[in-house]
Amino acid sequence: MSKIFIKNIPNDAIPRDVVEALSKYGPVIKVDLKRPKNMRNQNSIFGFAEFEEENDAKNCISFADFHPPDCMGTSLCILPFRENKKGREKSNNAYEIAKFLLSNIEIGNWGEQLSTTHMRERRNNSGFPEQFTFLTEWIYPNYYETPTIYFSKADEALILEGFNLPGESSEERRVKISFRSLAGNSRGIFLDTKNQKDGSMSLYISLKQPPYLYCKAGELVKAEKMGITSWYQEEQDFWIRTFDWTGNVNILGRCLVYRLTFSDNLDQLRDVLNNFVIRGVPRPIPQCVVKCIELNYSRHYFDEICQILPFKICFLLESLVSYGKLTFYEIEEELGEQLVELIYYENQEMMTWHSLNQISTKYWDPFDKRYQERPVSIFKTALKNFCDKFNVWRPSDPLANNSRCVWVNHATITPTKMYFDGPNYESSNRILRLYEDKIDRFLRVSFMDENLDRLYVNKYESIDIIRRIVTILNTGICLAGRHYEFLAFSSSQLKEASCWFVASDGEFNANFIRDNMGDFSGIQAPSLYAARMGQCFTSTVGTLILNQDQIVVIPDITRNDYNFSDGCGKISESLAKRAAKRYWGKKPKDKEIPSVFQIRFGGCKGVVAVDPSLEGDVLCIRPSQKKFIAPSSILEIVKTVKNPLPGHLNRQIILLLSALGVQDDVFITLQNEMRADIDSMMTNEEKAREIVKRNIGTRECSHVMRTILSMIDATQLGNDERNR
Repeated sequence: MSKIFIKNIPNDAIPRDVVEALSKYGPVIKVDLKRPKNMRNQNSIFGFAEFEEENDAKNCISFADFHPPDCMGTSLCILPFRENKKGREKSNNAYEIAKFLLSNIEIGNWGEQLSTTHMRERRNNSGFPEQFTFLTEWIYPNYYETPTIYFSKADEALILEGFNLPGESSEERRVKISFRSLAGNSRGIFLDTKNQKDGSMSLYISLKQPPYLYCKAGELVKAEKMGITSWYQEEQDFWIRTFDWTGNVNILGRCLVYRLTFSDNLDQLRDVLNNFVIRGVPRPIPQCVVKCIELNYSRHYFDEICQILPFKICFLLESLVSYGKLTFYEIEEELGEQLVELIYYENQEMMTWHSLNQISTKYWDPFDKRYQERPVSIFKTALKNFCDKFNVWRPSDPLANNSRCVWVNHATITPTKMYFDGPNYESSNRILRLYEDKIDRFLRVSFMDENLDRLYVNKYESIDIIRRIVTILNTGICLAGRHYEFLAFSSSQLKEASCWFVASDGEFNANFIRDNMGDFSGIQAPSLYAARMGQCFTSTVGTLILNQDQIVVIPDITRNDYNFSDGCGKISESLAKRAAKRYWGKKPKDKEIPSVFQIRFGGCKGVVAVDPSLEGDVLCIRPSQKKFIAPSSILEIVKTVKNPLPGHLNRQIILLLSALGVQDDVFITLQNEMRADIDSMMTNEEKAREIVKRNIGTRECSHVMRTILSMIDATQLGNDERNR
């Protein structure tokens, strides 16, 4: 093994510094440095180096114990490199295990037979007893360079490379299809060999989620990356994340089926497919008959009916399309005219919405005879059943918007796609309460990766992803006939890569809302400006409207340049009692007043403690609590505290207590007791109730706690009935 592991590298070192330190042992061909997020000391960097000769690596390891190599005045720690459990290295070119040229790539979805108005039948195989329909929405242009596919065990993916014009100046692109993203059925990958006589064969790949898209990094990005984290003796190619380049509307995000056509080396391809192990895919690769239909993609009809139908219906249609439950073709051919008739001639908007919503509940699998019927087929059945007044299909009355919770629409944006959800019932805030008649014009937007996990970006390897996010923030989102523009974000949303958008309605737009939030003219720092604006979007419960004579400004407690009352005000007992009653709502047998309130009041934030010495309804605010001037005079409560909150022994507290002399056995005993409690939750209903109440105690989560407790009670009741 010619590779070594290096520790104790100075934080300001670059790969070339490490190369100079190691070159006395022999020629170095590669260095990769890893920079931890938290630099705890001056030599926190670690990395890997690879020599040309294996003996050079062995000499470096053996001599390093007595005469370690010096890098910028620091002795490096050299250790043998250990391969991972699978016994393989993921080198830059490790994916080239099997490489084949493709004669064509088609991208689309599985579907049923559609009318010839919007399609052109390309092949007729009606003589076959069983066949599936593949709806092509994008075909690899014949003026592009010939595409290539790599079967990579190291990357655990299929990699399609090409998608570029001829010439060195054209940008090469890559589609990475992870094995984990393959559809979870026996037909995630299968062959269509009906054209073998013509010397070609098609491989169909079905995905659960959109693939990862890459483009070859430019010289500037390559230079930055090479200089900071990597060094290679020979020039290497770097690939960075990018977004859809097809020029069509989210083709690579919406379409989850790839048809790959091969014309060369078919025997070798069969051999690779039969011996290539992919979890969940049977061997040998199954063979089926597929009928290909080319679609003329257009959403013009949908955009037109969005000008006619209510927004609530249009948003639901967008949501169903984004999750693949519905297609624009089905909307045009089966739903459009019927929706217009139901809403404008029969005045059945709510029944129509509930019937459409049933489409999201229907499971569809084109390869399973039990679920081959498209989800749109359930619409007529649901509509018929919903029209009957008293049956199991009839929806219950939904919860209404109030000072505590509202119905909000959501959008999730990935590098290739947009998903739409909602409306979801969630905590309200000052802005949503102020414009409660325009709730459906607010949109909560989250930025996530293709697997709907957190999206991680950096300025070197995510230039295109950052550009996509910035473009959306600057230009907005077109959704269901409306244009949404960026509004603001709260501090908690910033951590979750989330923000608020709003659709304009005459003079009502993002600038109008910001102008009415308050006066931010005295704030110069952009980050602080955004944080103060986000203060209006904190999840709160509106309680009492206070008059100016009920507000008293009291000085902060300061000594020796230290502020001992930063963010801490006072509230009278009578006002606290009234505010708590509004906050808790109808809750019997709860006469205890919280001792502390976390509040938002106008441009003030912080906490207020109950002071029994204050008379009347008085709220005492300190200067440290005033962040900006705002017109709101409603006392908004974020949280309350009646009793001490449960403490948690996290790592920092354990370290402090250990340093103060607490024995380790104490923590081990507490940990064992907690593990025993968790284990007993599965068998002891009382213990389960106790732990749920102990860990979910805030008002914001009370509905969650009630739901969990009701499930525990139902389980206990079922067990009691079985034991009788």
